[in-house]
Amino acid sequence: MKYFFFLIFIPFIFLSCSKEKDSVISVENEETLKYLISERQSIVNWAKEIEPEILETDIGNIPSISQSVSVSKELMGLIKQDNNKIYPSISDFTILDNSSLNEKALNTVKNFGSAVCSNLNCKPDLFMSKNYYFLYQFFKSNLLENWETMFNEKFPNTFEDITNKDKKIVLFNDFLIGKENETQDFIEIPVRLIAKDKYLNIVICVEKVDNYSIDEISISGWGIYGK
Repeated sequence: MKYFFFLIFIPFIFLSCSKEKDSVISVENEETLKYLISERQSIVNWAKEIEPEILETDIGNIPSISQSVSVSKELMGLIKQDNNKIYPSISDFTILDNSSLNEKALNTVKNFGSAVCSNLNCKPDLFMSKNYYFLYQFFKSNLLENWETMFNEKFPNTFEDITNKDKKIVLFNDFLIGKENETQDFIEIPVRLIAKDKYLNIVICVEKVDNYSIDEISISGWGIYGK
């Protein structure tokens, strides 16, 4: 009976020792891993975050961008800017950009272009003050005198025609407005009057007063498309 009890007790001892040994090994391995990780962290040179604010930028208010896309502050600024537009440029004219032109001055030039294209003998009161009406007559006379030389064709009307306010004369069918040049008292605005296959470049000077009226019209160039 004693022998039987001894035989049972011996495996129990070995089993207990085996469990304790395994537990010790497990603890030692865990401590070793912690040490290795800590040691590696202390010797690794971590790079600085690139644009960490990306994670803080709210782009939910921009419908064209998915909320899952991260955007930096710099890129957000470019997206929100309205001054990155590209405007066409004409080599013998200028850039077709009126974005910074005073609204009253722009309306004055539009009135001029529309009136002249509808009828060269238009009433200049839409774009000029009475003190400068004579300048518009000089402009029409200049057209008459130089048309044949510059376009190699006779002017379609006579001097009597361009001085007759009841005579309707249609020379131009469209116009373009270019980038302005602003001074303290005036705004110089380039305008191109288009006559089918021909064009006339002029510079309009608008006085910076309440009504922004035109006080000078000068011809700066003549041309024929395709030549």
